[in-house]
Amino acid sequence: MPGDLKPLDSGTVFEIREVGFVQSVRKFIVVAKGMPSCINGQIVEFANGILGLVMGFTEDKVQILVLGDPIGIRAGDEVYNKGKSLTLPVGNAFVGRVVDALCRPLDGSGPVATEAQFPAFIVAPGVMDRQPVNQTLESGTLIIDAIIPLAKGQRQLLIGDRITGKTSVALDAIINQKGKDVV
Repeated sequence: MPGDLKPLDSGTVFEIREVGFVQSVRKFIVVAKGMPSCINGQIVEFANGILGLVMGFTEDKVQILVLGDPIGIRAGDEVYNKGKSLTLPVGNAFVGRVVDALCRPLDGSGPVATEAQFPAFIVAPGVMDRQPVNQTLESGTLIIDAIIPLAKGQRQLLIGDRITGKTSVALDAIINQKGKDVV
């Protein structure tokens, strides 16, 4: 073979990745250029190892939410497209633990035993495909329980002006679930 060229052995692994460059950094939002194949919800990695989440893009720029400390990220740094969507570990061991945006423990109690990885962005099932709610949930506020039927697994929106007691209602509902097998 000419020169120093040698044939590749069967164990050689190539990594092909898209590389962009940080254009600007503002708080936890980074704007990068040169990554045309990024899509919303995709993971990127900065040159210093910090991960980011693609949250928006234009024809030539990508807006990235930094999932860590953005102090080490500077304009001109490289950013790599990981080519995968955000997945997070899940499991019952997370109940009562304090974790960061990537489910890494922050409470000093050691690692969290995970059961599986679950995508962060999925299409919610249609209303007709969902299981009906059939277990009542008491909020702890008599007038709310009398007027508004609440159920386990149901999402409820608390709206109102400032200083009208929305937080108090939510906290009362949480406190009222003690000893009632509600997570």
